Amino acid sequence: MAEHGIQPVRLLVSGHRAPHLPLREETLHHLPDAEFLTRLSERSRTLRALTDPEFRKLLLPMLRADFTASETYAFVAGPQLTCPITALGGEQDEDAPLGEIAAWQRHTTGRFELTAFAGDHFFIDDAWEAVVTTVGERLRVRTGGAPR
Repeated sequence: MAEHGIQPVRLLVSGHRAPHLPLREETLHHLPDAEFLTRLSERSRTLRALTDPEFRKLLLPMLRADFTASETYAFVAGPQLTCPITALGGEQDEDAPLGEIAAWQRHTTGRFELTAFAGDHFFIDDAWEAVVTTVGERLRVRTGGAPR
């Protein structure tokens, strides 16, 4: 974007380590469905939503695509952003610990803010009101009014 003269006004990231950090765990995206689901259930509570066969049929391709994108991404260094970065994370998130989320600071010359919420990787389930308030406030600061 920078090479085209386009800069975002703010970057909000949530529950994801900084892009320059190497993977910490084995990859899952290539596993057969049954093993993929088993390994996923060992790592998170996502599997609860996948106990219904119809829902599983709908969500499994999206989950696999998400893991494929995340696990095969290759960081390429480029110019730093100049916009502020707001990073959100769960205090007990083992998938994306706060230290790895804080590493997003390296990617901007602008202001960086890390906001931690009680909870794990799915902190938004329990803290959704606080998350919505935080995001809304950050967007309002830039627009000078209600977000559009």
